[in-house]
Amino acid sequence: MNRNRVGCVVLFATLLGFASADEVGYGVIATIAFPGAVSTTPFGINNSGQIVGQYSNSEDQTFPFLYSAGNYFTLPVVMTYLGAGAYGINDSGQIVGSYLFLSGFVDTAGTVVDINFPGTGHTVTQALGINNSGEIVGSYQDSTGSHGFLDVGGTFTTIDSPLGGSTLEGINNFGQIVGDSFIDTAGSFTTINYPGSSETLSFGINDSGQVVGTYTLGNINYGFVYSDGNFSTVNIPGMVSITGINNSGEIVGSNGLDGFLAVPVPAPEPNLLIPLTISLLGLLAFFRRRFGSD
Repeated sequence: MNRNRVGCVVLFATLLGFASADEVGYGVIATIAFPGAVSTTPFGINNSGQIVGQYSNSEDQTFPFLYSAGNYFTLPVVMTYLGAGAYGINDSGQIVGSYLFLSGFVDTAGTVVDINFPGTGHTVTQALGINNSGEIVGSYQDSTGSHGFLDVGGTFTTIDSPLGGSTLEGINNFGQIVGDSFIDTAGSFTTINYPGSSETLSFGINDSGQVVGTYTLGNINYGFVYSDGNFSTVNIPGMVSITGINNSGEIVGSNGLDGFLAVPVPAPEPNLLIPLTISLLGLLAFFRRRFGSD
């Protein structure tokens, strides 16, 4: 075969193999399952890949856990009958969580301090997210219903979204807060609602402002990553929720029994076969006319 024609074929094969990293999917790299537990649900992940969540036993009690470097640890909280869960972790390893239907807590290197919204008439406090400055978000209940709060060094501020929803789920290092179905950026609220869904719930936010959560279409739950006003659906077999994301885009979630850790995987660009074939066949025809056949 003429070497010019060989060059054309090599160029054709090379171009067909080109892929772009613009489109991103997710691949599960680890199952999160506390040893001996009936079910395990991870809720938060920091930039070191440490994961926190809760697991349940055969008596339906729940326990807060930390997963770090392949090892599982139960947090040293004073357990109640109903149990407790861990919901957020920062890069210093501070963990926030809640005793179910009672109060929140923060665990700093094994020292656990309760978190309760100050004043009277507050029945339940949940601590759900923490950033690297130690700012904590969550919710509390009183006679008028549920409210979100921000705790900065022990000073509590109530934050209720005018868009609906009152539970604050997470906070990033720029102070952006994600709630049930909104983002609060310095007091400016943006609704997060997947088009056509019957329900959209948001749970985690990273420093890029990417939000993860779950939306429902029909009776099926789908995970999503929301970024710059756009939704990307995350299809992981058996998944029922996505609950946390770190700055590397690593996500955690659950299938109802076990948790998972998934990482972004670049997807190849749609095949350029048709336009490339037309162009290269034209080039091959040119070389055939110019140099003839072998």
